[in-house]
Amino acid sequence: MKRHTAAFGWRFKVVQALLLAIGAAGVASGDMVLPAIDPRTIPTVGTQEFAVRYHADESGGPITRAELWYTRDEGKTWSQVSDIERKTSLADAMRAQRELTFRAEEDGLYGFYIVLHNAVGPSAKPPEPGTRPMQWVRVVTSAPLVSITAVRPDDRFDRNRQVTIRWNVIGDHLPERPVTVQYRSEQTGSYRSLAELQQPTGAFCWTVPDGVHGRVTIKVVATDLAGHRGSAVYDQLRIDEITTNGRAVVTADRTVETNHSALQKSESGETGSHPPTVTWLHGEPDAAPATLDDAAARQAQARYEQGTWHRLRGEYDLAIARYREAVEIDPQLHAARHDLAAVLLLLGRIEQAEQELGRILSAEPDHRASLKTLALLQARRKEYRSSSETLQKLLLVDPRDPEAWLYFGDMALFTGDRPAALAAWQKIDELEGAGDEFRQRARTRLEMYRGNSGEWTAEPARSK
Repeated sequence: MKRHTAAFGWRFKVVQALLLAIGAAGVASGDMVLPAIDPRTIPTVGTQEFAVRYHADESGGPITRAELWYTRDEGKTWSQVSDIERKTSLADAMRAQRELTFRAEEDGLYGFYIVLHNAVGPSAKPPEPGTRPMQWVRVVTSAPLVSITAVRPDDRFDRNRQVTIRWNVIGDHLPERPVTVQYRSEQTGSYRSLAELQQPTGAFCWTVPDGVHGRVTIKVVATDLAGHRGSAVYDQLRIDEITTNGRAVVTADRTVETNHSALQKSESGETGSHPPTVTWLHGEPDAAPATLDDAAARQAQARYEQGTWHRLRGEYDLAIARYREAVEIDPQLHAARHDLAAVLLLLGRIEQAEQELGRILSAEPDHRASLKTLALLQARRKEYRSSSETLQKLLLVDPRDPEAWLYFGDMALFTGDRPAALAAWQKIDELEGAGDEFRQRARTRLEMYRGNSGEWTAEPARSK
């Protein structure tokens, strides 16, 4: 009897809490013919862990095994993440829905490929270098970066009560109009919307309603395609009602320009002005390490690998414990200490993360992964100048790192140096091996900001 390759009709979905349909592909006998994927249709998932769900027509026999493969480099290499035995009853065969859990180690573009098996054989060969993914998914777990660049009352504020608000937003996965502008006054108590559906780089001319006076706080919020929100707050605007000669005169604090982060408050409540070099406030660098014997080195490496096993499964407390054990045994195991810092940062324990990074960089100032993570930490604190200086150090160590150039451009924009930002993003196109993803992200930024090098134009005044 001649053996035939099994044929499955199937589609799969990515879910985040609720099922999110993101595409379909058909399976013919043996090989798969896939349509070209429009980058604009790539779904965005806002969590590290999600499910890849498939629905199979099992008229040829129940599925006995499901393989999930993924690529991080657009199909150049593939890794198998799961190979699960399946047992289904005949009653379930025609309506079987299955899902495979996937945990993304970091943000970025992922391509997926599923191979299903039944008693006859596989639906396709495992993917090889150059195989097109069946489905693309973009994982985004970090919020957009938002900067309020100016809050400027009009020169004739006493007559027209107008204030111009300007902002910049950096994010790789923003909708066309992601920004909402809000205000809060002593009279309102809570934030109220001024303008919605604004562009990532823009300005809004606000006519302050009568009766709003005293301290006024401006907030700009940006929401990306994954639902993450970033915001910036400016609270130095003050409007005083003064009666002179029988008429009301409105004045406002003019010291409101915020072309960089020096006047904005960080998330920790401190002002954004920082010295140009990083000073570690956790004591002297560690003493020179004692010689580690082979048994201790193997024990430290084993703890590190156990920590990574827990981290990839989202068991962060266990991961932290194993990483700490690893660096206690071998303080110079910088890979374990860096991953410890990265998990601490992920959990919002910023000061602890900074301490671990400081210990690495005190011993090895050119540790690339630690420099990059430190720059991310500083950006989250809105310490854009410090982040820019850290990225400069990283680029001196590795001038061909496209991600470092991308973020260096972001920080240059936030510190008011638009030419440096454009030059950094343009640099990525010149780098060999930068990859299409980084090139596209840089081009998106160039398209967004290259045409806005002149003076801002405020939109028509609207207030709510």
